[in-house]
Amino acid sequence: MIKKLICFCLFMTTTILTACTPPVPAPEEVGGVPTNEAAADENEKIFLPAIQVRGGSSPMPEGVPLTEWLSPAGSLIPIMPGAMAGEEVDGSYVFTIAAQIPDVENYYLETLGVQGWVPVSLGQGPDSMVFMLRREDASLAISINFLPDVGLSYVKLGD
Repeated sequence: MIKKLICFCLFMTTTILTACTPPVPAPEEVGGVPTNEAAADENEKIFLPAIQVRGGSSPMPEGVPLTEWLSPAGSLIPIMPGAMAGEEVDGSYVFTIAAQIPDVENYYLETLGVQGWVPVSLGQGPDSMVFMLRREDASLAISINFLPDVGLSYVKLGD
């Protein structure tokens, strides 16, 4: 019963945060590449649009994406084929992919469903979605933010 209450509280918190998060300002363009900051010189790191996550912002991942991610709880989670960049951040795995929210949602519901994961909650906004899945004593939260300016989805997997 307590686990159901915790899942419900997480769902409600995520739904409220998604609904109350202000939109990300339009990125500037530097040499035809959208950025959050204009680069002063060629050696300065250029971030593609930052994505707002729970009131803050995170730069887009830059690393080569994994094919599977081992979560801190020990669950092996597949990374959606076609991921363009990915990296582990604070115990979660984030990646970008040129796919719409329903494509990412369907991939994870089908793929993880075969592995015994069951969806327990869902929250959705105009350009975002968060859902939680459970398997035995493990839980997994998946958030998807679509970035229409660049045609990418920013996906975050976490326990």
